[in-house]
Amino acid sequence: MSMNLDITTTMVLVKGQDKTEQISWLKHDRKNQRVEVQYKSNITIYKYSSQNIKVLNKPKSINIEHCLVNIKGVPAYKVTKVLNFDTLHRIIYEIFMICVFMQKNENNPKQLNRDRLKNSILEKYKIPLLRLPTNHSGEEEKIKKKLDELL
Repeated sequence: MSMNLDITTTMVLVKGQDKTEQISWLKHDRKNQRVEVQYKSNITIYKYSSQNIKVLNKPKSINIEHCLVNIKGVPAYKVTKVLNFDTLHRIIYEIFMICVFMQKNENNPKQLNRDRLKNSILEKYKIPLLRLPTNHSGEEEKIKKKLDELL
């Protein structure tokens, strides 16, 4: 049986690590006790022993209406849901994206350092970044496409 994944209802652990958002689909081969997994990043199909894959379903939603959510002591912002998958939790954030309109200074060392810093901060908090040139080369379509990917 092949399975597409919804992060609000399913958590997939591969060798103990949550890989749900990276997986395009997975398929159980019960006869051979294997699980086939295809990741979003490439077309290769990986085969794992069933022991190395754990699929958790039907989480309980935790009421966070009057709560502050902390992750390792750091407040989490724009949290819309916290889901309890047995002993593991998933935090769902409000979806938003940062668009940066660039001018022709991509070879400036100071700008490159600032861009690397921005990238690392946004990546840490899983905030999508879309860099766009300011030369009227279909920016509106690129923004719509990126938003469609995120939704």
